[in-house]
Amino acid sequence: MREILVISNTAFSVKKFRMHYLEKLAKTFSISICTPDRYKLNKKRKNFKFYNFGYRNVINEFFYFRKIIKQNNFKLIIVYSFKYQILLSICNFFSKNNILNIIAGKGSIFLIKNFLLKYLMLHILKIVLNKKNFLCFINPHDKKFFEKKFKLNPSKTFLIPTEGTKIDKKLLKRKNHKKIFIFFGRLIKQKGIEDYLNASKIVNRKYPNTNFFVAGPSSKKILGQSTNLIMFHENYSKKIKNEFKFINFLGYKNDYKSIYAKMDCLISPSFSEGAGNSIIEAMISKLFVICYKNNGHRYILKNTKNLICKKNNVKTLIKNIEKYLMLNNREINKRVDKSYLIAKKQFNTFNTYNALINIINKIISRTKK
Repeated sequence: MREILVISNTAFSVKKFRMHYLEKLAKTFSISICTPDRYKLNKKRKNFKFYNFGYRNVINEFFYFRKIIKQNNFKLIIVYSFKYQILLSICNFFSKNNILNIIAGKGSIFLIKNFLLKYLMLHILKIVLNKKNFLCFINPHDKKFFEKKFKLNPSKTFLIPTEGTKIDKKLLKRKNHKKIFIFFGRLIKQKGIEDYLNASKIVNRKYPNTNFFVAGPSSKKILGQSTNLIMFHENYSKKIKNEFKFINFLGYKNDYKSIYAKMDCLISPSFSEGAGNSIIEAMISKLFVICYKNNGHRYILKNTKNLICKKNNVKTLIKNIEKYLMLNNREINKRVDKSYLIAKKQFNTFNTYNALINIINKIISRTKK
């Protein structure tokens, strides 16, 4: 059976966001998943191998990848993490492997204000985007942006309709009470946790019957090593408990279904998203969505009539929360029903898998010796 190597900076991200379509891919290919940790990935799965190499420095990691690639005959290497996309791109200067880099959003590089740091990071990004690599985007806006800015070869760029998620066939019935809000995501600055906290404080003072929740990981094991490159992680969990006592902090929850069933509205003030898995999950759970404007959110929420802030700041976030509170239940139900149907039709496991396997087959057939 033909082999594919999958590399990611955390086993958590593979398990939560990608395993649902990788398992389908394993019916055609033998899948080797390589991460620094296991995070419950060592469950027996047919046609899967799991490698965990521990947290090392970049030099040791470079030689580890070189060794594992030499020892196997991988038809394709799929790389998710920006850090490992750089390392595998450098590895590929010495070999001729098929590398498919999954570009999950523009990332935080374009948000860096320090000119020298931004200049350096953009040049590092060019290593990932070099002509030897194939690139796969998860929304069309990012694909267009990168192709234009970096003059990419269109024959080496592909698109999948987000990374998708498993969607229950049963149409949900629920009542929206317009008062229970949640932030569901990694507790890092780039995901907008600070803006959510500041907005919730003001809204809660003005509307005392509103309730605010936060659910998300803050541990490095789940956040991943790549946060060291351009993200400066703070311990937001302690900050919430000490300074925002009116907010209910749930910690990390793997199963969104048990949480979303009790919520009314997801707030996602993320500054950059390739898609936004939490938003897709909110759509299929029939939550209303208020979010910041970025390429991923624009793509997923197109034609849904959820609220996308025109400016990414606390003031406009508060304004849109108040807009939502003024909507009647009939209008809210109409919008969330439409969102559910769009997510079910467009952002499901099958669509992601079907697009990805077509891309893989094209790459392998195109590069046969």
